[in-house]
Amino acid sequence: MVVGPGVEVSKTLVSPPGGIAVISNTITFTIRISNTGGTAITKMPLYDYYCPACLEFTSWSITPTDVDHHLGVLHWADLLAGQSPLLPGHTMVVTVDFHTVLSNTMYWKESGWLDYAPKGMPDFDQKQDAWDNPPGSGKGWYYCGPVAVANSLWWFDSKFEPNPVPPPTINDGYPLVPSYHPSWDDHDPQNVQRLANTLAGLMGTTPVTGTNVHNLAAGIQQHINNQGLGGQYTVTPITKPTFEWVEKEVRRSEDVILLLGFWQDVGGVFKRVGGHYVTVAGVDSENLKIAFSDPYFDRAEQGWLGRVLPNPHLGLHPPLPPDMVHNDAKYASHDVYTYTQTGSPGGGWGPMHYAMYCDDILNFQGQNEGDYPNTATCNPALPIFTEVEYAVAVSPITPTILCDLTDNVAVVSGAMDESGAEVPEAQGHARVAVNQPPTLGTVTPSSGSAKVGVMKYFTTTYRDLNGYVDLQWCYFLIGTSTAPSNTVYLGYNQTTNKLYLRNNNGTGWWGGYAPGSANIIQNAQGKLDCSKTKVWKTGNQVKVRWAVTFKSGYTGSKKLYLKAKDRRNHSVGWTKKGTVTINP
Repeated sequence: MVVGPGVEVSKTLVSPPGGIAVISNTITFTIRISNTGGTAITKMPLYDYYCPACLEFTSWSITPTDVDHHLGVLHWADLLAGQSPLLPGHTMVVTVDFHTVLSNTMYWKESGWLDYAPKGMPDFDQKQDAWDNPPGSGKGWYYCGPVAVANSLWWFDSKFEPNPVPPPTINDGYPLVPSYHPSWDDHDPQNVQRLANTLAGLMGTTPVTGTNVHNLAAGIQQHINNQGLGGQYTVTPITKPTFEWVEKEVRRSEDVILLLGFWQDVGGVFKRVGGHYVTVAGVDSENLKIAFSDPYFDRAEQGWLGRVLPNPHLGLHPPLPPDMVHNDAKYASHDVYTYTQTGSPGGGWGPMHYAMYCDDILNFQGQNEGDYPNTATCNPALPIFTEVEYAVAVSPITPTILCDLTDNVAVVSGAMDESGAEVPEAQGHARVAVNQPPTLGTVTPSSGSAKVGVMKYFTTTYRDLNGYVDLQWCYFLIGTSTAPSNTVYLGYNQTTNKLYLRNNNGTGWWGGYAPGSANIIQNAQGKLDCSKTKVWKTGNQVKVRWAVTFKSGYTGSKKLYLKAKDRRNHSVGWTKKGTVTINP
């Protein structure tokens, strides 16, 4: 126990056992707050953060002061209001309940990565390390491109770290973000500046003009290649992306960097006056809102819409640059804006009220061009139009599952002890995986006939609300019953992209070949031509076109059955979807 004030926060998933929930389950978390200091605590604010796209808040043991269902924030102004102080060595408990959902409300980039993105998308600041022009002037900050990309790469590196250990312990099992000093962990706050400088060099970032979007995309790809991961990611620049495109990319766990262009209507002619890069931290397609990790602004901390993690920490920021508080990825200001349509040439939409007049973009004038050059200086008498001109999506080749790991973070911040001293901030987190069992689509054709020795195509569909990547096995059986022996029992493993056929006695699989490969898998009842079998995977669906030839003796009326299993072994059993008559 320490002499001064102190608390410890732990958050535990009570239900469901095993931490895997299906849609409409009740999820229960217990938050325990222990006084680990030597003085009584008299005021205890608590913040609890969750993902509204995956969880819906339902009940509590202590009524919160306010709830933001759209952003996923529960807030208790003072858990001890009307109660006795929390004495040294004592613990208080808060219980919160949720229902699991899959909705189109705010989906935050996954958080809780122990090594090290505990609050979701990092929110590094460009106002540091002489990234101003001229150096030391405190203005003309031009590193938003490298910093926005550093947010993304750091997040991926944290997500894919195979053996997570938080900094400062040196532990680096995934090479996307290297350590730039032998005594630093790759996720040490000191590593942020070196990472951004490396990216800036690859992107050709320069004072005054910043970073061209095509150079930015090429620099990302070059960095990925340099780290030996060239085959593991794709980098896709998209001009004038729609809100729906951005929303889809973010929800399937791709990272998206946006180039915002600033325009003015000068005598009936639109002219570009500057640009700025941000990283998307979350998206809400139901309410048409988008959240940014903004290298320049921390507007949620200033009272704008958004979430501040942990809340509040405004007092940690120095009054003047350099500002390195957010180099520790546990600090973030995720600023939220509403979608609005726009009419200037750069694009069709933008974040409402991001910039209205020249004072709002003093730092961005003349910077960061895309397909349109900056052709004018900002006229203070004219309004600003902000448009999403470009999106650069950074995508791992293996998509991840929506709500696969949903992190809940509880933070005690702003607590006071009996002497009026502030209690150091403390936090704890627990996580649940939200899973939806697969469902079955159709067999086409669902009736009709086939002829022995003549190839017949059957197209089957399988679905999973978590996304097609959650489907592991897609089964198709053609027989008089679902007994596995002496039948045409086919399997496609989505995870490995391999095709199989059950052996004659139903005890094992033959095959293991990719769709389109020059292979035939056969048993006594029929054969599958892999070269003519095709698979389509998109969104929530897997579709397989099986190229089947039945053998002599396997004739008569047969039933068509489907079955599926996901990566967590949730399954939907054999279901009859049609019939076929096999003629000699």
